[in-house]
Amino acid sequence: LFLTSLTAWTVDTMARTQGRVKSFNAGKGFGFIDIGSGTDVFVHIKDCTDGKQPLTGDVLSFVMEPSASKPGQMVAKSVEGGTGAKEMFPGPQEPAPEVPGTGNHVGKVRTWNDSKGYGFIDLPGQPNVWLHVKECVNTQPQVGDWVRFDVQPSETKQGQMVAKNVTGGSQPP
Repeated sequence: LFLTSLTAWTVDTMARTQGRVKSFNAGKGFGFIDIGSGTDVFVHIKDCTDGKQPLTGDVLSFVMEPSASKPGQMVAKSVEGGTGAKEMFPGPQEPAPEVPGTGNHVGKVRTWNDSKGYGFIDLPGQPNVWLHVKECVNTQPQVGDWVRFDVQPSETKQGQMVAKNVTGGSQPP
């Protein structure tokens, strides 16, 4: 029993790494951590678990994982130790117009890739709400459209919110 507890403690302790924030762009929500080996580790605000935002020079504690999107690179997960106030995306600067539909939220389409059929919606308090064309009802969006939608956690990407039941796009289906 003692050996099992000691092994679990050692694995948990060894899994966490420390490094100093080399840069962090609050507007984009990401930056890089220098771990002292000449390798920079990518950090995203959604992986900061202590409610704080990293600032340049902060010493962070985190778990390193291989990047799912960039083979050979590492990303920081379960990040702690930031000293800045966690900035939330301020959301649209103009008032939201009335948008037809039954969704509980209204947001502005920030990006849209017509050829791939996906993009992102800005919603105060929920940066980067992912939008897929299959969730659009009778229309398709373009950048700048105000849309009405529901939000739920992604079934495939942990920490990502997705738009469902999207109405109000200005383009034909």
